[in-house]
Amino acid sequence: MGEGLEASLLRPARMVRLEVVAPSSKADHLIKKLGDLGAVHFIDVASVKAEKYREIAERVEKTPREENLIQLSNRINNLLRRLTGIPYPEPLKVKDVEEALKQVEKELISLEMEYAKLENMMKVAAEEKATLEREISQFNDEYENTRRTLTEAGIRPEAVEALTPEDLRVKERLKAVYERMGEFQKVLMEADMAAKLTSPHERLPEKLEELREVEERVKLSLEVNQKLKTEIAQAAEKISKIDEVLREILDVVERKLEAARRLDQVKGEAPKLKAELESLRGELSPKLQSVLGEALTRSLEEAEGALESLGRLEFGAEGFEEAVKSFARAVHSLSRSLEALEAVERFLTLQHVKALMEEVGKAGPEEVEALFKKSRELVEATPAHYVAMLERGLKLVHLEHKIKTLAEEPLKVEGMLRELAARYPQIHAYKELVDIELTLENLKKRFMQTGKTMVFEAWVPKDRVNEAVELVRKTCPEAVVNVGREERGEKVPTLMVNPRVATCFEKLVSGYSLPSYHEIDPTLIMLISFPIIFGFMFGDMGHGLVLLIGGLLIKPLFDRFNIRGEMWDYIYQGRNLIILCGITSTVIGFFYGEFFGPTNLAYASHHGTPTWYTDITGLHEPPWFSPMENPIKLLKISIIIGIAHILFGIALDVVNRALAREWREILAPASWLWFYVSLSYLILTYGLRIGEILFQPNTLFTYFVAPFIGLFILHKLAGKSGMETFSEGVEKAIASISNTASYGRILALGITHAIFSDLALIGSGVMFWAVFVIVTLFLIIALEGILTFAHTLRLHWVEWFSKFYQGEGTPFEGFRIERRFTVTA
Repeated sequence: MGEGLEASLLRPARMVRLEVVAPSSKADHLIKKLGDLGAVHFIDVASVKAEKYREIAERVEKTPREENLIQLSNRINNLLRRLTGIPYPEPLKVKDVEEALKQVEKELISLEMEYAKLENMMKVAAEEKATLEREISQFNDEYENTRRTLTEAGIRPEAVEALTPEDLRVKERLKAVYERMGEFQKVLMEADMAAKLTSPHERLPEKLEELREVEERVKLSLEVNQKLKTEIAQAAEKISKIDEVLREILDVVERKLEAARRLDQVKGEAPKLKAELESLRGELSPKLQSVLGEALTRSLEEAEGALESLGRLEFGAEGFEEAVKSFARAVHSLSRSLEALEAVERFLTLQHVKALMEEVGKAGPEEVEALFKKSRELVEATPAHYVAMLERGLKLVHLEHKIKTLAEEPLKVEGMLRELAARYPQIHAYKELVDIELTLENLKKRFMQTGKTMVFEAWVPKDRVNEAVELVRKTCPEAVVNVGREERGEKVPTLMVNPRVATCFEKLVSGYSLPSYHEIDPTLIMLISFPIIFGFMFGDMGHGLVLLIGGLLIKPLFDRFNIRGEMWDYIYQGRNLIILCGITSTVIGFFYGEFFGPTNLAYASHHGTPTWYTDITGLHEPPWFSPMENPIKLLKISIIIGIAHILFGIALDVVNRALAREWREILAPASWLWFYVSLSYLILTYGLRIGEILFQPNTLFTYFVAPFIGLFILHKLAGKSGMETFSEGVEKAIASISNTASYGRILALGITHAIFSDLALIGSGVMFWAVFVIVTLFLIIALEGILTFAHTLRLHWVEWFSKFYQGEGTPFEGFRIERRFTVTA
């Protein structure tokens, strides 16, 4: 039984294990030859079989050669990332790998140096461009800020443009007056503070003459005290305390007198400063007064009034503090006018610079470059008030043209990089060479080694084992090869072998999980069951033909127009599934009497739909039944399909146990098979009248009680614990009912499909065809097609796979060396 099943297509490819001992010096060459074969799965003996070889061999450790290969690989990948458009070379002939690696190292150094030079050029150009752009940006920011300042001050920037530098000559004189008035204000504030000074020892007079007299008396007293301290030693301490008091009084008096003196000084200068203000006011041009409004004139008049009041001000007189505050307000008003005037001058300068930039910017880069070099000569020949403006304007224009030149620099460098890449097409071959050698180094870490030999094991498909053994002996006659079978506890990799038409179903199986080496591969069974179940849910001749024709057109259209992408690749790989589902949908749709909906004459005569089905087939009613007219029949068919599918799944579990020679464990699925067959008989025989068996003791015991008790007994005999027996027995009894009921989704999807198809037939005229195309293509073919696929897949993955499929396999990884840019000499 076991041997017969081994040859079945329902199992993964049979494997044979090779044990090879070869000289270390020829190991690389031997591995490469086996890689050309592409049918060898190397076992990681260093991890899973170290104990087996512990006495005779040791692990393969990381070598300096591997370190060097890793560095070379990183450098090559780095260059490939940066150098785009490198052409593909003619295949590179490799005679000696080590000599080729030395050549790779040498050329990599040259290529890296050239690239670094070009990369540095691009970096320097980018940094200089950024600096220049920052300067231009700063100028533009300054211009906009000044314009905003004028607007906030109530000055129209457009009016400022009409001013000339002659209109702004008064600014420097006004600035000098403002600075001098600021000094006056400081003197007044100090005088105000001094006038308020007092002494805790004596009440000081307010008048200056009296203060001077106090000053004389205090000084005289200090001189007398100095003599007394010399003549009367016993009173020196008391006299010193008197001196401290007198000096404090003297300090206050002197500060008051000094403040008064400085006040008299600024009072003497005030008329002259007032005259300067009057002169300034008279020289204000009408255009400037128009721009600044009355604010400037008013601030000048306030300043004149403050200076006039200053001339009448007496130190310490009543109202002195208020006079100081009034003077401060005049100075503040003057500062606001000066700020406005400076903003006007700054904006006018910036505006002229901007205009100059626009004018000169019309010239070509060479003309601007020459003009910038001669700017110093132009500046010397220009009036003083234009010097800064002209120089700055020419500089900014030069910067703008230089930025344009620098912006072209990366394009030039990129062109040079493309030229550099074109000179080194062999870097693809170098990458392939290094990657192959690095792969070999990593692979050898799975092996074991002695002093001069390498030990490894590999799985080879049984039908190619002779080819592999012959290749080893021919490549390395000194090698020792043993052919063996699976060892106890060893996990054999899975290689699924199925016809090409089943490739998409194989992907659905492995998408759930890969079958283990000893269990059945359900791919070919799904090849039959999946389209059939899909067809019952999606049964319609018209929609099935759309799927069929679409599936047939996928390959020619995708190949012709080179349609690629993650989503499109799934459609391309699943084209056979679409074709098969289209065939079953068409066939079952014929028996349903549906062609783009229920369009047979029997249905159309009652519902007013087209008679397309009858026109094409000549049949007036469905050959079998219509899901719309007889949903109960579709429900019965759904239950029958579910019972057959589940029974087959449980039977496959029995087969899996037999293949694994788990003779005792086979009792568990056998007991479930007995219970489910009995339950299915009751369901199919009694249907909705299943409650009647309660009054038929023989039938109840034979087809329910005995199988139900047997489910628990046989699970216990299969070696299950008491708790496992109870939980699994109850779970399988419940699953038998729930899983079967789950196939009722065939009814649900079948009815839904028929209803949507019927909706597409509503209306007439142009509107009918618009609704028909939209509903048919988008709602039914696309949306419901995906939904039907998902439910069909669920019935296989959940309801069916749970009966027999473990899916604990590991993939067969046939080692292969792919060469595209290198050939071995």
